[in-house]
Amino acid sequence: GTTTRAADLTARAGALAKGGNQEVSISFSAPVLPASATDLNNYSLMGPDGTIEEARYVPMANAAILTVSGLTLSNSYTLSVSNVVGDPDSTSTIQTNLTFTARDMTWAGVGGNETGVPQDVVAVGDDGFSVVSGALVFFSSATGFSYEETTFAYEPIAGDFDRAVQVESQDVGSEWSRAGLMVREAVDEGLPPQ
Repeated sequence: GTTTRAADLTARAGALAKGGNQEVSISFSAPVLPASATDLNNYSLMGPDGTIEEARYVPMANAAILTVSGLTLSNSYTLSVSNVVGDPDSTSTIQTNLTFTARDMTWAGVGGNETGVPQDVVAVGDDGFSVVSGALVFFSSATGFSYEETTFAYEPIAGDFDRAVQVESQDVGSEWSRAGLMVREAVDEGLPPQ
């Protein structure tokens, strides 16, 4: 993704597959007015394919996520962003073009979400993520008790693999909070808490 500066507000774009579409994330360097961040008139995809369907704002990540249909995996795209306004500094606006690559990585939220915090994953550029977990615990013990609530970005892999992750920061929600690399046999999205 590309970082661009307008006044003191910068942004990066990235994408993840989700539900047959791409979720294109625009990560802002500071809070923005949610109404301006979710106004579809403030975004335009350059190129022959891709339709912006809807937008949501993720306040915990200072990000807007656009649901976009019709993108081709591995292709690079340019997104025009305009008139997104800083909050509370409404004199700070952003007008820029951001690049991103459509990819087959996706994300999932598992568990009961008792906290009420919406689970989300924001693609930060083409190689990073900001994970917002509404989970209470990701836990198992030798006594057989297990309970799983987690939010993660993932890619399906068959056979041997070599992957590494770097956790730059984690806001700890409880003593059971975890961050890192996880290997699973199944995604298990939509299943009730175990």
